[in-house]
Amino acid sequence: MMETAGEVIGSGQIRTTMNILVVEDNPDHALLARIALEKNPGWKAEVTDTVHKASLLLGEKFFKVILTDYRLTDGNGLDFLEICGKKSIVIVMTSQGNERVAVYALQKGAYDYVIKDTFFYEVLQETIQKAIDKFDAQEEVINLREKVRQDNEKLIDANRKLKELDNIKSEFLSTASHELRTPLTIIREFVSLTKDGFGGPVTCEQHEYLDSALNNCDRLGNLIDEILDLQKIESGRISISRKKIDLADILKEQYHDFLPRFGAKKQLLTLDVEQGLAEVLCDKNMIIRVIVNLLGNANKYVPEKGSIAVKASGNSKRVLVEVEDNGPGISESDMENIFLKFTQINRAEGPGPQGAGLGLAIARNLVEINEGELQVKSTPGAGSTFFFDLPLYSDAGFIASFIHDTLKEYERAGLNVFLSLLRINRFTAATPKYDGLELQQVLEEAGSVINRMFQAKDRGMIVVEEKNIVVMLSGYLKMPVALTNAYVARALEESLDIDVDAEFSRIKIDLSMSAAEWIDQAIERLKPLTVESGVKKVLVVDDDRDVLRMISKILETSDMTVQVEGTCDGYDACIRFGNFKPDLVILDINMPRCDTTQVLRQIRKGPYSQNTRILVISGDHEKFDEMMRLGADDCLAKPFDIGILVGKISSLLKIERELTNNKGEKRLTRKMTGPLRR
Repeated sequence: MMETAGEVIGSGQIRTTMNILVVEDNPDHALLARIALEKNPGWKAEVTDTVHKASLLLGEKFFKVILTDYRLTDGNGLDFLEICGKKSIVIVMTSQGNERVAVYALQKGAYDYVIKDTFFYEVLQETIQKAIDKFDAQEEVINLREKVRQDNEKLIDANRKLKELDNIKSEFLSTASHELRTPLTIIREFVSLTKDGFGGPVTCEQHEYLDSALNNCDRLGNLIDEILDLQKIESGRISISRKKIDLADILKEQYHDFLPRFGAKKQLLTLDVEQGLAEVLCDKNMIIRVIVNLLGNANKYVPEKGSIAVKASGNSKRVLVEVEDNGPGISESDMENIFLKFTQINRAEGPGPQGAGLGLAIARNLVEINEGELQVKSTPGAGSTFFFDLPLYSDAGFIASFIHDTLKEYERAGLNVFLSLLRINRFTAATPKYDGLELQQVLEEAGSVINRMFQAKDRGMIVVEEKNIVVMLSGYLKMPVALTNAYVARALEESLDIDVDAEFSRIKIDLSMSAAEWIDQAIERLKPLTVESGVKKVLVVDDDRDVLRMISKILETSDMTVQVEGTCDGYDACIRFGNFKPDLVILDINMPRCDTTQVLRQIRKGPYSQNTRILVISGDHEKFDEMMRLGADDCLAKPFDIGILVGKISSLLKIERELTNNKGEKRLTRKMTGPLRR
């Protein structure tokens, strides 16, 4: 709060006094303002008539309110905004008819203004009080914000320390677990060799000891695996691949696999799966592991001759799986902790159920990763029911889950992500080896070609046959997004013996949008894949690297769909011509250490030369006629205008260029800052 003066008013009480500075060069107005202000016993007004005198007073004491005329003999009232900053409340007085000045003062930082009219002195106290209330409220907000900021910094720091401790713990567990694997493997193998008699005869009693050692080696190995798996889950590094899964088939397989184990304890295991149970969207291996854990726990904790029932049912959105038993049950207090790490209920020393207490923690995490929830309900002495749910399969959900799961990998790597979508409308086998090919196979093969081209991560592609599409995620590609259609068209033509009628789009992922919106946007931007309208290849040959880079940059940033390669060596150009098969060669004819005429002749002898155009550039005009006789299609003298260069290239490539942008303005008319000379 602001400083105030005070005086003793009796009985030891102190009345606070607020200082107000009035800056007014009209003595009558100053006197009337002082009288009006001091009607409030808690206010003390001091009067001065210039900015200079007011500045001296401000250096001696603090004034919470400065009431100042706008126009003064040595300045104006807004000078006090700079002198006082935000420590004092500045209220500007202005003559009648100068409301524009008052509004300007507010914009500069004044708290309020008053117009010196007939009723000026009657409203002065009210105006100042409102400004004080507003100022105090803002101060309180500022103080609260500062407190919140400080508290937030403390929370951030505490959270950072907790994360550091958690990372240290996780790293220790991971390192320790890895370090234990090697000696454990050695111990197990030597125990096994001893049991098999490689070290000499083994008695029956020794066999029992060695069997016990092997069993405990296996238990320790399983514990290490669980610790490593949990650490992967908690750090978000576990791989997931969600697909359309028939949960009924999984339950039937696990039921048959577990029957012998339950039979050994004379337990009754039953399976009740709803007829026509819908398929779910999940990672198959993860859900199998959850079911194995729940059935294993039931087998372990339910006494002999107990019963366990596995049930599965569904509704319009989800499928529910239940594992119900008539075992000892779980108390209400234990149910709160049963899914915590290293928690085991009713654990007893010696014979009986043993374990590390990680299975249910892992199972719950795996279910949550698959957008479900694992829960338990139990009555002590009457049994328990563990149950979890999973979402039904849908194409939209499948695509969204693929994007969500794959995006995490790219986010961890700090990469921009692009979504590519290929839709195949029709296809025809070009060779007999593809006879009988199914759409699913064509989609997968085409998607693999594109994935390799974009260097996508493993599992960076899904096929949705019902929609005839392949969806792919990949990181940054060093080519303009607008050119990818042409590259994809050429890649499919060169890699597949299949004639396809297809459409393709590629968009950069916008994290503010949902997965469904990305797909909708990608579908809206689908364009036909046609090699004819695809990328044109241009080979630039110039011994000046700056010129080479400049021409390549012009082509890559123009509105033409071109793929550019460059070389500074004429002989290398001949080799590249055979491998690259360009549609256009831009050839500098004044290259040292090379006979350019021989380069031109060699190019024209090539088997692909009939489809290649050659543009010669040079500062030597006299050689143009010779170059045209040797097979050049056009010439361009240095220095040249960029617009002319691009015009000649588009003409030779027979590209119909857009000469205007969406505002109707001419494009590619910019010139170089200086002429290009040799």
